[in-house]
Amino acid sequence: MSMVKEEAKTLIDKLPDQITWDDIMYEFYVKKKIEIGLKAAEEGHVVPHEEVKKRFLHAVLVDLKQWGEDWEDFYDILVSESRKGESTISWNELKAEKNNMR
Repeated sequence: MSMVKEEAKTLIDKLPDQITWDDIMYEFYVKKKIEIGLKAAEEGHVVPHEEVKKRFLHAVLVDLKQWGEDWEDFYDILVSESRKGESTISWNELKAEKNNMR
């Protein structure tokens, strides 16, 4: 079995029994982003904390040609966090709702 599959199973086993598909996808997404961040740090692609504070205290200008994917990931995380408390429905409920519309 692949390492990724093993890690996915371990992650799911640690989650509470009452969980939605969205919760599972969020956990996978966060795990992937953390791994990307750790790899970037290992490769030296980091900005010192003081430099980050200086940049964000004034303004942020992002070169979207160079950093577009990273900015999109950052934005996705912000949106995901802002929606964390929203109500959800299960996949089966969504399918049933769609079938009732026909």
